Amino acid sequence: MRNDLSKFLVAEDGQFSDSQCQILLEHIGDPNPEIRDELVYETFAKGFSDGMFTTEQMGYIATFITDQKLLFKNICDSSDKFSVFTRSFTALLGATILHTDNQTPFLNQNQLSIWFDWAIKYLSIETDWRGYVSKFGWAHSIAHGSDLLTEANLHRQFDSQQSRQSLQTLKIIIAKQTQPFLDDEEERLANIILAVLSETKVDETEVQQFIVSLDKFVWSSYEQTNGAIQDYYRLSSWKRILMTIYFNTPKLKSQIEELIDKYYIISGFKS
Repeated sequence: MRNDLSKFLVAEDGQFSDSQCQILLEHIGDPNPEIRDELVYETFAKGFSDGMFTTEQMGYIATFITDQKLLFKNICDSSDKFSVFTRSFTALLGATILHTDNQTPFLNQNQLSIWFDWAIKYLSIETDWRGYVSKFGWAHSIAHGSDLLTEANLHRQFDSQQSRQSLQTLKIIIAKQTQPFLDDEEERLANIILAVLSETKVDETEVQQFIVSLDKFVWSSYEQTNGAIQDYYRLSSWKRILMTIYFNTPKLKSQIEELIDKYYIISGFKS
């Protein structure tokens, strides 16, 4: 199957055909990781970055995904253990779509509005948080959803109110966490805040207040349960998010350092 697809997905004269685009779309969430990760997504990424899709094809790809609601495929069906691959890789492709459109616009206002709304909504309702899945490869829904929301925040047409909603989406994720993240999801979540800070659509003081408020929430939950294991996982993840912000932007550095120091002092690692 992979070999057949590989032969079919060879661009002629540097361009993909409409039929090749359709085949790629039909295999976004293929359960075979060699097809999904190494062939389909990499082909999509190369096609967008190297101009191997026409403007019409890029618009069709974006619209097909929204028409079919692939980002939310079977999201309420907990018995479906495979649809997360479609949702997650749709999110990753969505990040590519928004990144490309921000450089060379091809989406109309209705398409942009849908993608922006989806970027904000997806992470808050995804329930399958698996990272790497044995035999099936990367699900990584939290990481890929974070990539999508990050690119939305970096888009010139994403407004300040939508950026504020993005921060609240991050809070929802932290509040819902009951298990440790295993595959560096924290770094990808932190990128949402970094994107908000980099675009300056929201005042730095407001972002600082959000971070301090979320820090208080995390610590309050931990203290109220006397360090219950799920609250420890949440606190540990929050610390990694803070550290990622600290090492990746000069903005709010002193304030972030205070919160990280507090973690180590309260935890007994620093006097």
